[in-house]
Amino acid sequence: MNRLIICALLTSCAAVPSNFDYILYDHLVELSVNVSDLETKCGTSDYDSALKSLMHQSKILVQYTTFSSKDVNKSVMLIDEDLSKLGRNKSSVAFCKFSLDFVSIEMNTLLKGFGEKTK
Repeated sequence: MNRLIICALLTSCAAVPSNFDYILYDHLVELSVNVSDLETKCGTSDYDSALKSLMHQSKILVQYTTFSSKDVNKSVMLIDEDLSKLGRNKSSVAFCKFSLDFVSIEMNTLLKGFGEKTK
């Protein structure tokens, strides 16, 4: 029984590379979910505070990737720039949703590429 548990632990640990950054992946997933949530708030009274919170989260991710993952940092900086543009432009609901949909696509592409490092 003990050998089976040890074998299972060793096998599952070997499936993920040792240099995989779980903290970064967690931040990326959280930002992606929050971008999707913000899309539902375009044009509502909750939008400004939710966008401010999302922009703060994005700045944390930019800072984290500056020192931990240069390749991911470039993509995160583009996403941060797109969110900052939304903060500066008080635009229509349609433009808000379009912009956040674009950011969602960027996030999904980034997550897919980053997640494939585990395979």
